[in-house]
Amino acid sequence: VFLIDPLLLYQLIDEKSRRLLKQRDLSPVRSMAMYREYCQSFGKALDQEMAKQSYSISSIDGLDGSQRHFANEFTLIDKTILHIFYTKHRECLQISVFHKRHDFLWLGALPMDHIQSDDMSVSMDLHYGKHESAFDSFSLQSVKTAQNVSLLIPDKIIHFMSQYKSSKFIECNYSLAKDFAHKHSQDLTESRDMDNRVRDGLTALKTLTSKLLIPFFITSGTLLGWHRQCGVIPYTGDVDTGTWATYASVSLIDAFVHNNESLELSYIYGFIENSLQFAMHSTLGLRIDMFFAYREGPNVTFTGHISERKAYFQYMYPDFILCSAELVMHSTLGLRIDMFFAYREGPNVTFTGHISERKAYFQYMYPDFILCSAELVGLKVLVPCNPEAVISAVWTGMV
Repeated sequence: VFLIDPLLLYQLIDEKSRRLLKQRDLSPVRSMAMYREYCQSFGKALDQEMAKQSYSISSIDGLDGSQRHFANEFTLIDKTILHIFYTKHRECLQISVFHKRHDFLWLGALPMDHIQSDDMSVSMDLHYGKHESAFDSFSLQSVKTAQNVSLLIPDKIIHFMSQYKSSKFIECNYSLAKDFAHKHSQDLTESRDMDNRVRDGLTALKTLTSKLLIPFFITSGTLLGWHRQCGVIPYTGDVDTGTWATYASVSLIDAFVHNNESLELSYIYGFIENSLQFAMHSTLGLRIDMFFAYREGPNVTFTGHISERKAYFQYMYPDFILCSAELVMHSTLGLRIDMFFAYREGPNVTFTGHISERKAYFQYMYPDFILCSAELVGLKVLVPCNPEAVISAVWTGMV
């Protein structure tokens, strides 16, 4: 049995980690949940022991989304246990069963007839089961409470807790993907190669951003491919991702520049204040764009920069140190000031400048959204919880 109750896990972490979760707006603690009755959440059942303690036992079974997709064609698919409830008087323990789904873990939702019943467990506040959920795979670690009680909890506990708010899992549109596949034949070899490259690149990006506690989501053409084809558009040349502009900072840029996750930050476009974009390359040569999303009233905007041929220049100087000098200018009103970041490379110093050509950038505006979990090339990724509205804002007729 291992503990996954977000409120109890929150009590086990240090104050610095709590502040970081709050700063990132990833804290699972809700103000009301601290004093409402709720069903404590664990990860595996011990039926025999609980029966000895006179607990009533009820189990809920069902199919995950990918199984439901095939249920009409394969009627003998066995249902699997999703949740188990142990109740006695006003006590309630919930066992949520994690199911391996490719490289992540999936939790099922309670059926509507159970949610609408008079069951005591459902009348309490449930942390798991109101919807399907997904978490990155984890191992277990042992901790001791202040009362010297040993507990098993997920390792990398901060990363586990940071996923709670965006853990609601939504499936891609299987019907749309099936229709698309019938209309458009595709080269399976080309598709598998692109899937492998995307999987490699996203895995590296997930590892980096989880260390920084910076969630990212798929967007633009990559989001369209997930929704329309339940996968990656095989003829695309890059992956589009996004993250919130509230995370943008000089220190974040430095962390991406000096990362150790087989990702090269090739270009930095725009400004932290309103138009930041990262362009990265994986070890397999995949370009990954990360757009920073800025909330503006009821909408979210991000700016992309098009790398046209000859749209940038690069200088290389012999290394140098700095001295003082005098520069007299009569006026600086209306003067454009460019600041270039100089990088030491061996005995030389280089800097890159970008020429703002006409139509060298684009800007998208989406309706505001929160993040949910989804599956892409076997990985758990984040997507807008209202993907159709977001996609329709750019591609009409694609949903």
